[in-house]
Amino acid sequence: MDERYDFACCFTGHRKIPDNRVAELYKLLDVEVSWMIAHGITTYYAGGALGFDTIAALTVIDAKKRNQGITLNLAIPCPGQTRGWSPRDVEIYNYIMECADTVTYLAKHYYNGVMQLRNRYMVDHSQYCVCYCSSDIGSKTGRGGTLYTARYAIKQGVQLVNVHSGASDTAALEFAFSDYDD
Repeated sequence: MDERYDFACCFTGHRKIPDNRVAELYKLLDVEVSWMIAHGITTYYAGGALGFDTIAALTVIDAKKRNQGITLNLAIPCPGQTRGWSPRDVEIYNYIMECADTVTYLAKHYYNGVMQLRNRYMVDHSQYCVCYCSSDIGSKTGRGGTLYTARYAIKQGVQLVNVHSGASDTAALEFAFSDYDD
């Protein structure tokens, strides 16, 4: 893996988050991001989608207010991502876009596969990945963008933590940084 990505983390997760899990996820991600910042992780990638991506981006924005040198990089599949979203969700999206340090569009228009392109881009620019995946990542069955991205991260050697409680492969909320400590 390219050295410049050693201190980067991406997020991937479901678009639909149960209402009773949203506040808990904000708390979990705040703890996780704070822990990563304390261990030198300063660069964060989010995909700008509804649900977990939004929670993750807002968590990083809050962390940026408390910590210098933190960057939020949005990997947007294509313009028009908010088509069909509620006005409130578009307002939050626009706020995230304004707060982001970089915005990268992976394609000029939507096509089948552009979401996977976005997800691979984020993983390929990260050494760590925090996901919210309700499926068993280690199983050979199942499908969906989050599961695909989590499996791709593992295949690429990216350290993965799943913050979805109840998933059979949920890891502790700490990466194995001891492998990287001097």
